[in-house]
Amino acid sequence: MKHIAIRYIYLSELSFVMAAVLCLLINAKVLFTSDGISFYGNFRNTIVPYVVGLALSGWFLARAADHLPADGRENRLLRTALRISAISLMGIIITPSFAGGLTSFVHVSFGGFLFLTQAVVSWSLLGSFWSNWTDRLLFMAHIAAVVAIILSFRRIGLLNLMIPAQVTALLAFGALSARMAGRLAHE
Repeated sequence: MKHIAIRYIYLSELSFVMAAVLCLLINAKVLFTSDGISFYGNFRNTIVPYVVGLALSGWFLARAADHLPADGRENRLLRTALRISAISLMGIIITPSFAGGLTSFVHVSFGGFLFLTQAVVSWSLLGSFWSNWTDRLLFMAHIAAVVAIILSFRRIGLLNLMIPAQVTALLAFGALSARMAGRLAHE
């Protein structure tokens, strides 16, 4: 069952990356700004790939979580992170960033919760999987990307790398999740 979970994790990553690539091909002028991937939910020509890609990504993460056993600390952490990530992606979709006020605040909160949850779970699971250089590099890429996301917020404004950082963080977390699920399958 865990191998099915790994497949769903990779399908989630593929859905997210394809949405990002399609949106960037349609409107590339926001690649190096403080706007995140949800910026593409603001335009008629990019809203379909944005919504479909993020919705599929979330759905695949939820399916991956369903295929991980509930026993063991690592399994529970990974299942929880995948479910929270799926819910956060859906929340990002239904709370458009352009709406302003409370809706915009909730939108940013969903995004923050997504990346914070993934960072905490990566950190928590790292002790179990630190022996491999690939895991270490993925973890460092993930944490560096989360830091870049934080530094790219408009209110902080130290970097203009929000979209590349978001894509990197989600890819690194997905790869770590797939590797962890694969290892947990052998225990």
